[in-house]
Amino acid sequence: MTAPNAVASDTDNAAFTQLVQQAITLHLQGQRESAEAIYLAVLQQQPHPDALHWLGILRHQQGNGAEAVPLLARSCELQPENAEWRNDLGNVLASNDAVVDAAEQFRAALQLDERSAVYWNNFGAMLQRLNHETEAGEAWLQAVTLAPDYIDALDNYGQWLIRQGRDQEGAEFVCRAFVLKPAADQPPMMRGIAFYRLGQISDAAQVYRQWLDADPGNPTAKHLLAACSGENVPTRAGDDYVQTTFDDYAATFDARLKQLGYAIPQALHDTLKQLAPANQQWQVLDAGCGTGWCGTFLRDYANTLVGVDLSAKMLEQAAHRQLYDQLEHAELTGWLRQCAQQFGLVCAADLMIYFGDLTELLGATRQVMTAGGLLVFSAENQTDTHTGIDGFQLLPSGRYGHSEHYLREALAEAGFTVQSIKSQVVRQEFGRPVPGWIVVATRRAH
Repeated sequence: MTAPNAVASDTDNAAFTQLVQQAITLHLQGQRESAEAIYLAVLQQQPHPDALHWLGILRHQQGNGAEAVPLLARSCELQPENAEWRNDLGNVLASNDAVVDAAEQFRAALQLDERSAVYWNNFGAMLQRLNHETEAGEAWLQAVTLAPDYIDALDNYGQWLIRQGRDQEGAEFVCRAFVLKPAADQPPMMRGIAFYRLGQISDAAQVYRQWLDADPGNPTAKHLLAACSGENVPTRAGDDYVQTTFDDYAATFDARLKQLGYAIPQALHDTLKQLAPANQQWQVLDAGCGTGWCGTFLRDYANTLVGVDLSAKMLEQAAHRQLYDQLEHAELTGWLRQCAQQFGLVCAADLMIYFGDLTELLGATRQVMTAGGLLVFSAENQTDTHTGIDGFQLLPSGRYGHSEHYLREALAEAGFTVQSIKSQVVRQEFGRPVPGWIVVATRRAH
């Protein structure tokens, strides 16, 4: 670029500035070729800072980082107090993988304007790329403190917290970011779950209501709307909801449960070891067997092991384990009513969370058990004793919770003697422990 031989007058400077402003307007309107011609014409006459800067932005947009960086750097030299231009230069350097230099530009921008959440967020991103994790987290915390609704910073800080093992805190920031994004771009189920995690249950209900309006009859929208609104609450989850949910999750189900710290199979296994020797003495029913996690230890107690589940795709996964003598694709209560077998042990992991009223299920279970037979199952705790119906409640998660008192009464009414009901964390949900129960009962003879 050639500077003029003579010093430009104030009139010339004003004219050049007006021309550059016209070029910037054209640039922002998408007329890049016209804008470029003006930038270049001005720069033939003088190193106008705005022309340098915006031509640098244009070169970056054209994918020409090699030319963009010196143009932007020169503009920053001419206007060293311009924090926004320092930030722009940092972004272009970052896109060219010049991470150290980018971090220095963001640092310089913050020295000029430490109240900018954007600069703190960008600085945090560079610090992370430089493996300065602690400092990155501090930068992102500054960003979300300055701008609580800044989506990128919320996401970055939430993910940073999760990487530090602070899942519960991290999930809140990630969900805050998620619900600030356009709803049209998001699966309604995920948006509703994010509101649920934030404790905004009425907002979650509104998401599910709109989903159901757009897709009448959708079993998932219908069930979750009932769970979050308290309207038209069923006494058990519908077969279509359960089947749809688990067919969708079947291929990744085991991996998901590991991520959730799923504790039930191990808790049931530990409970059985205290009750009876593993000598393959019983006909055993794995009620709601899913992918067969419990089959891995129930096999040791069974001379015959039967699994029943409503999801055909979950049963396909269970079959791969080659543990079961019989796998039945059926709705459990109806299958129990027709069953001619007699089981000495019935195990149900995370089955009761899809039943509110347990009367019919427990009655049908007793019918297929030998006198003195063992019933071992898990349940989730009823979190709000004021809104539940007779000791059970459809929780905003879509699962049913039961009070200890209700479990004892329902078992007694169905013909079981309760041996023990112990508190148990059943899983982690958004980093928070979900309270539940491990229940042991025996079938009375009469």
